[in-house]
Amino acid sequence: MAKLEKKILIVEDSPLSRMFIKKELSDLPCQFLYAETGKEALALLESEENILCVTLDAVLPDMNGMDILERVREKEDEDSDSPEFIMITGNDSEEVRNRGFELGVINFFQKPFEPGTI
Repeated sequence: MAKLEKKILIVEDSPLSRMFIKKELSDLPCQFLYAETGKEALALLESEENILCVTLDAVLPDMNGMDILERVREKEDEDSDSPEFIMITGNDSEEVRNRGFELGVINFFQKPFEPGTI
């Protein structure tokens, strides 16, 4: 049986930001998936296997990143392998950070970020 490829989901509505995030992570041996909206992100998280990590913007056109995290946490069970979540956002307030950490975000990065930061 072939080994399944690991995946990173980049949830970001800005094409330029998606490009920079992918460039930052391009050395990782993973397939990249992209979502521009929360709805697209939730659909990919349900349909795709082997998503190791999700980079998540706090502000998207249809919902915010915390909404996505809350929905993922509601659906996961103790036996599931949930991906790690990293917030990469222009809204790096203390309130957003605290709520993110409560929901299991492992790290935050402020946009714009310097190359080599992530």
